Amino acid sequence: MQNQDYIIKVRGRQIIEDDSDTIELTVHGSYEEKDGHKIIKYREYTGDDINEYTDTTVDIDENSVVTVKKQGVDTSLMILEKDKRHQSQYETPLGSIVMGVNTLGVINRLSKSGGVLKVKYQVDFFSNYTTDNILEIIVKKIKDQ
Repeated sequence: MQNQDYIIKVRGRQIIEDDSDTIELTVHGSYEEKDGHKIIKYREYTGDDINEYTDTTVDIDENSVVTVKKQGVDTSLMILEKDKRHQSQYETPLGSIVMGVNTLGVINRLSKSGGVLKVKYQVDFFSNYTTDNILEIIVKKIKDQ
């Protein structure tokens, strides 16, 4: 992984009817602006084994289309584009799952020094609504802490 001069805080919230679950992760990572894209990269370890990890790249283009690509123990590709539904593939130990992702909103407050990205989306399987989700990523340069 390239230069890890940033703290990346990822908060994912999944809402199913009246129940919700939140997962938070804080890691060192990288952030850059390149050719009109804002790119966040970080590594997430699965457990105690340092050989079991997933590298995540979050790419936000100038139209605030967010692409989340995971490679490693978990492999997936998700495209989050406001008011559009995309098919996304998620690899599991039992095989591939294809899910629909309908993006309700994208708030992109990232600048050259970091900031916040927030995405609200719905997931469905076989066109049947399953969950509401909120992904929030906070990017902060380490020297600014």
